[in-house]
Formats: sequence, structure tokens, C-alpha cells
Amino acid sequence: MAASRSTLNDLKEQLLAWPLAISLLSISGYHYLQSILKSFHIRRLLGSYASASPPPFSSHYFLPITTLSYTEKHEISPKNIDSYIHKLLPKLSKSAILSNPQARKLFNQILSSSSFSSITHDPKNLLVGLYPVIINTPPLPPDLSNFSNTSNTTLSVIVPCYNESLPSLCETLTANLQRTSAPSLVEVVIVDAGGHSPNFEATIKAAIGELCAVSFVAHRKGGGRGPAQNAGAQYASSPLLSFLHADTLLPLSWDTKIIKTLMKPGVSSCAFNFGIAPSGGDSGEVPGIRAIAVTANLRTRLYDLPYGDQCLSISKQMFEYVGGFPNNCLMEDYDLIAVLRMRARVRRGVEKLEIIEGDPVLCSPRRWEKLGVLLTTFTNSSIVNSYARGIDPDKLYKEYYGQEPPPKLI
Repeated sequence: MAASRSTLNDLKEQLLAWPLAISLLSISGYHYLQSILKSFHIRRLLGSYASASPPPFSSHYFLPITTLSYTEKHEISPKNIDSYIHKLLPKLSKSAILSNPQARKLFNQILSSSSFSSITHDPKNLLVGLYPVIINTPPLPPDLSNFSNTSNTTLSVIVPCYNESLPSLCETLTANLQRTSAPSLVEVVIVDAGGHSPNFEATIKAAIGELCAVSFVAHRKGGGRGPAQNAGAQYASSPLLSFLHADTLLPLSWDTKIIKTLMKPGVSSCAFNFGIAPSGGDSGEVPGIRAIAVTANLRTRLYDLPYGDQCLSISKQMFEYVGGFPNNCLMEDYDLIAVLRMRARVRRGVEKLEIIEGDPVLCSPRRWEKLGVLLTTFTNSSIVNSYARGIDPDKLYKEYYGQEPPPKLI
């Protein structure tokens, strides 16, 4: 009887997974068309803000310069916006904003606030006049023309780890490094965010220390994966960065694929296609899982919308310029990728988010195995849509993981 019930549940998952996945892909398509129209309008406005008679500024048609955390997006109001402007005024020049990450983020925070439209005094025109100049002056890409002959690492792979199974982590790291084609160019940066045994570092060094350069960052400031990845990026010594989830398997020659993609003119960031690793148990493929993999790749290809588990890669210079991951406990990858893809649309030919051709990354199926395809897919979509509507990521974290969000100790 139990076996019969299990078979019926599996059949239900198989039958309903495709309609659910396709409907969610359609919703993504609707938002993609909206963003295309928005980017067209932004391009038109950028050319007129520096004119003698600029159009009224609208925060709705604003191309982000940097990422912002949920708090940073909502802390400016009509009552306090003047104090934020006065804080920025001493740094209000093209050179200061381009060279100072705090000034750049503050500039972005002010102009993206809905309260900015209500300002009528002099600094507003100065801010609006600077805006297209800042947008059209991206950082120069790193010179990688001689990357294969350098004695330094070219690519730093940042792996945030929290309460990971040490044997599984070492197995995945070893498998990934055995798939490199130029391991001497790779540095692995392990961000230890807690929950591990005292022999965590020594065990990983023993497993992969002879395969590539490996560094460790102890991150005890909390806040979730976004702040942990920022800590790893700050420590990384290479000009290119890749952000890798601890349970993700990479394709063969992934290192040179990333480096060569980011060497292409106009490519500012890249990611791999999406795949799901085979289940480790005896039950075979998770029912309905193929629908998720197929539609995720359609979303990635059609809408330029990879997620964080697809090994997002970017130059360190560009990563720092756009502010890195926002200080959120959840949806940090969504925010950074949203900034990169909108910039790529508005600055066509200058910036591009490229999907690397060929084999995909393979993500762990453990969450789908535990909760089933329908519930996991519906929950993931609900989280994304709720965040897009402005729901606090701390509340979404509690809904997603069933526990309180990690405290921010910064």
C-alpha cells in the first residue's frame, strides 16, 4: 500500500512539474519584456540628462551603479534625504565617485530613492548631470593577454562554507580541481562561516593543497552567504573571481573557459548552463527534476538570467565597482545579477553577461530530494517574486529555511 502511494506521488510530481515549470518560465518572460522596455527608456533618458534642458528625473527609470542591501534601499525618506545629500557633497565629483566605493554607493542610494524626485534645490541638478558620466565610465578590464605565461594565479574561486559536511566538501573540491586544465592559474578561497570542526582547514589542505593554491578566510560577522562571499572576494589575490556553491560540480576545463570568456571584448561577467547532479540514492532520478533543468536553461539563455548556483564569474575590478553582493541574508545573487544584466542591456556592446557554451554545472539535488520538485519549485518562485515586490529578505529566509536568519554582527 505504501509503495503504491509512493508511486502515485511520483507520478503526480512527473505530470505537474512541466506545467508548473513552464508557467514560471512564462512569468520570467513577462518580467524580461518589462525590463527590455525599461532599458530602452533608460538609454533614451541617459542621453538627455546632461543637456541644457534635462527631462524630469525618475528613480523608476534608473540604471543601478551599485548593488544595495534591503536596508540601504529603504532607509532614505523625504525627512532625511537632505542629510544623505550633505554627506555626499564633499565627495561629489566624477573622480571621487569613481574611486571611492562608499561615495559611489551613497550616490546610487540617493538617486535610486523615490524621495529624490521631491528635491528641488541646487544639488539635484549636479547629481543628475553626473549620473550619465558615472554610468558611461566603467572600470577598465584587467589585462589578461598573457595569462597562460604568468606565475601568479588568474582566477580566484570563492567557496562560502557554513556547517558543511567535511568529507562531501573535500570530495567536491577535489573533483572540481581535477577538472581544471591549468590548475596553476587557480586559487581556491575557502570562506569558513562557522559550524565546522577544528580540523576543517587542515583536512581541506590535505585534500587539495597539492592541486592548487588554497587560502582560508574566517568569516564570523554573520549575515548569510552574501557577506561571506564579499569577505572571500576581498581576500582573493587574482584579477578574476568565480563564486561557487560548496556542493556544485563544475564541467571539464572550467577554469580556462571562464578566463577566455572574460577576456572577450565587452564581456563583464559570465556563468555556466544549469544542470542537476544524479541522485545518490537507489530511487533514481527525482520525479519531475528534468523539467526544472530544461526550463532553468531556457530562462538562462532566453532571458540572460542565471542564478548564483551557476558559478557567476566576474573581474574583481567590476565586482568592486558595482558594490559586490548586497548585505542580505538571502537573494544576494539575484540582486547582483539584476544589476549586471540591466547594465548589459543599457550598455550594449560595452558590457555583457555571457552564458558559457557547453556542459553545465551540476547542482546538488538534495533539496528536491527532501521536499519534492513541486514544493521546492513553488517555494523558490514564491521567494523570488516576494523579494521583487519588496519583502524583507530576513522574513523570506525564515520562510525558506524554517529558522531565524543569521545575525549580522558587522
